[in-house]
Amino acid sequence: MPIKPTIKSIFFQPPLAIARLGGSDKPLDCFVWDSDKSIHGGDRTVIRPTTSLRVVEDGSLRPYLPNVIQFRDGDQLRPVAPFFELWATIYYHDSERLHDVPVDLQFFKNMEVSPDNILDSVEYTITVANRKAQRRTLKAACAYIARVNASGSDFGRKPLLAFSPHNPGEEPLVARDHPIPLGYFQVIKPIAHKAMGIDLSALRVRFTPATGQVYGPRTAIAGPASPRPPGEALAPVTLGGRLYDIVPEKNRILNSHTPWSSYVMNRREQQDPQPSDSYDGANVGDSRSWGVVDDSCDGIIEAR
Repeated sequence: MPIKPTIKSIFFQPPLAIARLGGSDKPLDCFVWDSDKSIHGGDRTVIRPTTSLRVVEDGSLRPYLPNVIQFRDGDQLRPVAPFFELWATIYYHDSERLHDVPVDLQFFKNMEVSPDNILDSVEYTITVANRKAQRRTLKAACAYIARVNASGSDFGRKPLLAFSPHNPGEEPLVARDHPIPLGYFQVIKPIAHKAMGIDLSALRVRFTPATGQVYGPRTAIAGPASPRPPGEALAPVTLGGRLYDIVPEKNRILNSHTPWSSYVMNRREQQDPQPSDSYDGANVGDSRSWGVVDDSCDGIIEAR
C-alpha cells in the first residue's frame, strides 16, 4: 500500500488581502484591469468583469460572470469581501518531495480522514482589531478587538463584535455591552462539484468588512474643522472653520473617561505616530482629541 503523505504545514491563499468598507449588503463583483483594443478605445485602461463567487443560503458557492461592475447601491458602496483558500504543504515519503496543494474534499480522502468528520477536523479562528487609539495613548484599553472561532462545518455568518480588553481599574474605550461591529466571518461549505473552472470542494472562508461607521463619546456632537492645511494649526482661541456633525447620535457609545478623550499631540512624554495630527480634533483649539474611532481593522485568520 502507498504511504499517505505527511502534512508539513497549512496556509491560506492569498496570504494577504485588503477588504474595503461598504454599507451595501451586496459585495463587489470581481474584475480585472484591461486595455480597450477597439478602434474608438484608444488603448485606454478599463475594467473587465471576471468570474465572481456568490454565497448562497446553505453557505456554498455559485460562480457567475457579471455583466457589469456596479460599485454602489444607491449611496452605499459595495464592500470588497475577500475569500481565502486553505492550502497545505505535504511531503511524499517515497520520493522525498514537497508539494503545495489545495485542501479540498479529495485531499481528505488522500489523507484517509474518516468521511464522518472531515469538516469537523478543521477549526478556524479570526481575530480583528483596531489599535489606532492604543498606538497614540499606549493604553491597551483604548483598543477594541473581536475574536470568533468556527469549526469547518459551521457555515453561519458570524458577526465580529469588538470591545476593549482591560485590567481591573482601567476604563475601557468600548464596553462589552455596546460593541463596535467590525464585519463578518463565514466558513464556506465545500461541495463536490466544479463550475466555470473553479473547484467548489476547496475549503474557503470569507471576511466581509464593516460598513464604514464612526463612533464617539456622548460629547462628540459637533466640531469645527480647521481651514488650514495639514500640519498648520489655528491659534487655540480661534474657533476654526465650518461646523460639522462629528458622530451620529446612535453611535455615541464610547467611554469619555479614557486617555483617548484627553489626548493632545506632540506632548513631551509621548511618542506620536507621524504625521502627528492625523486624528479628529487635531489643529482645532487646543488639539484635544474628540475621542472618535472608526470600524476599520486589521486581522489574522488561523486554521488548525
